Amino acid sequence: MAKQKTLELFDKGYNCCQSVFCAYGENYGLTHEQCFKNAAAFGGGIGGSTQHLCGVVNGALMAIGHHFAHVGYDPQTKGAMNKTIRDFLDTLKQNHKSLICKDILTEDHRHNSMHSDKCKDFVEEACGVLDEVLS
Repeated sequence: MAKQKTLELFDKGYNCCQSVFCAYGENYGLTHEQCFKNAAAFGGGIGGSTQHLCGVVNGALMAIGHHFAHVGYDPQTKGAMNKTIRDFLDTLKQNHKSLICKDILTEDHRHNSMHSDKCKDFVEEACGVLDEVLS
């Protein structure tokens, strides 16, 4: 369900991080507006620069954080969260050399549109992995 909503938001023009976090964050009691604003700066490799971590990955990590969110220090919960993060990242790295936006995209895609088919394919793939690690 969240994967489909992510793709719908991406098609509406939300950045990659917002697409993921808005679709998943509402499952954790956050409003759409809170998710939208919190994820605004992290799309397109952070600030649209394509130079940093892919926004899809940023949004997924934010969702994982809220999935395990707690107040105060709990080493057991922190350990479970960190394992889930490593599982998510390791699974994506099996198919990609890097999780840096510019490395995922080709030069042609970077100059044409951040909403390319390549981006949409990665959004879909990462949401599938996110669903797996959160189940």
